[in-house]
Amino acid sequence: MKYVIGMFFSIVLYGSELDTMDDIVNDIQNLRADYTSCKNTLGEYKVDSLKKEKNNKIFEKEVNNLKNILKTKDIAIENLQNKINILIKNKENNKNTLVLVEKEVLECLDENPFPILMMKKPLSEKEEQFKASSFRLIKNSSIYDSINGNKIAQWEEKSSFTSNTMSENWIKITGFFVDRQWQKSKESLWIKKENIIKR
Repeated sequence: MKYVIGMFFSIVLYGSELDTMDDIVNDIQNLRADYTSCKNTLGEYKVDSLKKEKNNKIFEKEVNNLKNILKTKDIAIENLQNKINILIKNKENNKNTLVLVEKEVLECLDENPFPILMMKKPLSEKEEQFKASSFRLIKNSSIYDSINGNKIAQWEEKSSFTSNTMSENWIKITGFFVDRQWQKSKESLWIKKENIIKR
């Protein structure tokens, strides 16, 4: 009987120790799980911190690059402004010089005892229309681009042409003969009347 009672107490005591041990093991497992979770969280935080630190360094580097670019642009703007100021000063100086030269020239002109000669403009002759007729050169003659204009060709004696416009001293060539074929004149041609006869 003593033996049975001892067994009962040992079972009761041993059972309570087993329960206590189970509780301790469970607590240890929970603590290990919490520890692992905290460690993982801390690792993620460190990674995030490193990433943020890295991003901050990149950002600071970009900011410094932009500051350097801005300084370079400021220097370039200042140089351009200086060039503009120099150009403006030169322009003002040149303008003043031109004004002085102009004044000196005008003063010289005022002191000049001789009158200023003007080129004589040629008198324009009035053109008249008439019935188209044929004409012939009585000598080698110059052909002009207008009345009192520029000499543009030289025609031989006995060359024939047609006209329906003349002025006091000039006649316009409206067409001419090449190998007995009449061709209309494509440009303005004039000849002095003294060099022609009517056919």
